[in-house]
Amino acid sequence: LDRGLVADRGSLDVGVRPESWVVAGDDERNALELTVDIVESLGSESFVYGHPTHSTAARAISTQDEQDGDVESDRIGGGVPSVTVRLGREYRPSVGDTLRVVARPEELMLFDTESGHRLSATTGQVRPALMKPSSGATAV
Repeated sequence: LDRGLVADRGSLDVGVRPESWVVAGDDERNALELTVDIVESLGSESFVYGHPTHSTAARAISTQDEQDGDVESDRIGGGVPSVTVRLGREYRPSVGDTLRVVARPEELMLFDTESGHRLSATTGQVRPALMKPSSGATAV
């Protein structure tokens, strides 16, 4: 993620799909550490629902949401951010385990915090196909 893009806009919302997370190695510095809350085993894959452990990321998310007055549906127990990760059969965490994950940078989705428009990850410009339609325009 280009730090200049964040600096230019002040803040961004970042979206990560469950399949865009990968289990991080022990030496991965940018990993997000999650405490596993729920494991949904579906045979060849699992969906793991967890919340960030005592990390800077968890505090930053919670602090920003408190400032914004946000109460979102992706919260566990009234305030802790929830992260959903899709895992293959080689990983079978249990509730309470710690799982370290990192998002594939090329699969991050960036959104302007104020307008909600999706942004190009390379230019920071609003993606034309995803702009809100102007009056009289038809959304595709």
